[in-house]
Amino acid sequence: MAQQRPLRIITYLAPSIPQRFYQAIAKHVGKRLGARAKLVVEERVSGPSLQDAPFEVYNADVGFMCAPALVLLRKSRQPSIELLPLAPVSTDERAAGKPLYFSDVVVHRVPASLTSSNCEAAPGCTTTLVP
Repeated sequence: MAQQRPLRIITYLAPSIPQRFYQAIAKHVGKRLGARAKLVVEERVSGPSLQDAPFEVYNADVGFMCAPALVLLRKSRQPSIELLPLAPVSTDERAAGKPLYFSDVVVHRVPASLTSSNCEAAPGCTTTLVP
């Protein structure tokens, strides 16, 4: 009987997100699919380039990457990836037990017109302005 090839998962988001998080995902997905899952951690860049697209050459089945890399890969003539609309459920109380994506926006200088009140006017947006 031929051995089934493993589900190949790659993350470009470690070390900013702990590697054990992706190890837990790989283990869980592999168990649910009844397949072995192999995790590859790429720490040098936050996502693949068009020249090094692991999905185009079938070196990865699932990947975690930053948004700019996703947009770049989706703009290719024949995109080989698809976004799965998934997010982890954080234990942060602001998440209220729902899947939520947190991000940081860092700017060089805070313009006088930018205040906590007008930033928080966007639905679901919270801010912390540090002078």
